[in-house]
Amino acid sequence: MRGFRTFVVLASGLPLLLGAATALAHVDLISPTPRLQGEAGGNQLKTKPCGQTTNARTTDKVTTFAPGQKVDIKIKEYVQHPGYFAVAFDPDGDDSFPFPRANMDKVVAATDDPKAMFPIGDTVLGLRTDKDMDCYAEPNHECTIPITIPNMTCSNCTLQVTQFMYDKLGDNNDNEYYYQCADIKIQGAAGGTGGAGGAASAGSGSGGTASSAGAPGTGGAAGGAAGGSSSGGTGNGTAGSATGISGTTTTTAGTTTTSAGTSTGTSGAGGSGTVTTPGG
Repeated sequence: MRGFRTFVVLASGLPLLLGAATALAHVDLISPTPRLQGEAGGNQLKTKPCGQTTNARTTDKVTTFAPGQKVDIKIKEYVQHPGYFAVAFDPDGDDSFPFPRANMDKVVAATDDPKAMFPIGDTVLGLRTDKDMDCYAEPNHECTIPITIPNMTCSNCTLQVTQFMYDKLGDNNDNEYYYQCADIKIQGAAGGTGGAGGAASAGSGSGGTASSAGAPGTGGAAGGAAGGSSSGGTGNGTAGSATGISGTTTTTAGTTTTSAGTSTGTSGAGGSGTVTTPGG
């Protein structure tokens, strides 16, 4: 039932308002299961910390997560309000959330920076601002807030989802918030922190030393001596020939093989002489 208005018509013909309509929350936590629904359940969700008139943990709406699990918190915004959504965590109960924030009516919407004021950690798990992504503009007015479940175990822990509305500032009523909570447990082995990797050292080694090519072979000995001569004699000798082949060098993967040069020499043929002796 969303509320009612009862009128009594006075003798003057003017209506007298006897009952005020109940204002409903314009937001709902869809997943995980909340303690109390907002618009869908016909509730105001204006009472901190969890929107309940009488604050109490449930036993039939508890969601279990694993330590360090990645979770998308799913919400729906029925009526658009400029502001931001936040997800906070209490490891034991629901009495240590950072929301509502202090001095709400002194907040200046144009300069407010909730991301700087409430950094993501083990207490504030997620933030979504309309400046970044307007939830109401999403299909079916539904959006998600990605969070990481703290790397711990607990059996009496709570997630708090809040909506802070800039269009409620300055009325001195502390009504800038809608509150909802989800009762959760965190079970399983907590994930360890990975160790640092060892330092890698580059392998060292010296490559093979290239050898110089083999020296060319030494030429053959010089040709034979000229033929001897006697008085009036003549002598002729043929010079020797020399042939040298250079050595070869092959280098494969640091290994060098060098073949020696070869040489071939042909000795010169000795000259022949003719001796003539004058008659005496």
